[in-house]
Amino acid sequence: MSEKGKRNQFRGDLWVEKQIDQRVRAALHEQEIAFANAHFKDTDAQLLEYVRQWTKKMGCTPNRGEIIGGQLIERRFGTWERVIKEARLPWPYKMPPLAKRMIYKQEYQKQEALFAEERAAAKANRNALHQQKVAEAKQAQEERMARDMEWGEKHETDTDEQLLDYLKKCAAELERSPVMKDVVGGNYIAKRFGSWPLALTLAELPLPKGMRPSSQRQVDAYRKKEHI
Repeated sequence: MSEKGKRNQFRGDLWVEKQIDQRVRAALHEQEIAFANAHFKDTDAQLLEYVRQWTKKMGCTPNRGEIIGGQLIERRFGTWERVIKEARLPWPYKMPPLAKRMIYKQEYQKQEALFAEERAAAKANRNALHQQKVAEAKQAQEERMARDMEWGEKHETDTDEQLLDYLKKCAAELERSPVMKDVVGGNYIAKRFGSWPLALTLAELPLPKGMRPSSQRQVDAYRKKEHI
C-alpha cells in the first residue's frame, strides 16, 4: 500500500478516541459551568478549602486548569498565584497537557464506558430492526406466494398467450416492465414459464434494469413448443 493509501485508511480505534475526547472536553466544560452556577456565592474560605481538598486528592498543588472550578476561583482572587498564596500551598508543578490531567483521565474513563454502552445499544437496535425487516419481508413473500398460487388456480386453464397478454396489460398500467411482485399471480406465471425473465421476453417486454436475461437457448426451446 502506498503512503497516500495508508494516510487515507480509516482507523476505527482513532475515530473512537476522537469521539471520546470530544465528549470529555464537552463534559469538563459543562462541569465548569455547573460549578460556577452552584458555587458563585461561596465564601473565599470555602473556595480555598476546595483547592486544598484537590491538593490532597492529587498529591500536589493543582494549577487552575487541573481542577473543576478553577476558572471561577481564579476570577474571585484575581490570579492563581494569589489563590495558592492565600491557601498557603506550595507552588504547583508546570501544568501538564489536558490529556494528562487527573480530571481528564477520570472523565475519559467515564465517557469511554458510556460510549461503549451507547454503541452496543445502537448495534443491538440495528440488529433488531434488521431482523424485523427480514421477518416482514419473509411474511410478505409468503403472502404473495399464497395470493399468486390462488390466482393461478383460477387461471390454470388460461393459455400462455393469455398470460403474456396479461403481462403486457400490467406493463401498460405501470408504464414499465413489471417485476414479479408487481403482478398478481407473478409467482404462478414465473413457475408456468420457467422464470420471470423468460416470461417477460416471450411477452416482448424489456427486462427491468439489473435483471439477468434468459439464454437464447431457453427462449428458442420454449418457442418450439406447440402452444407458443
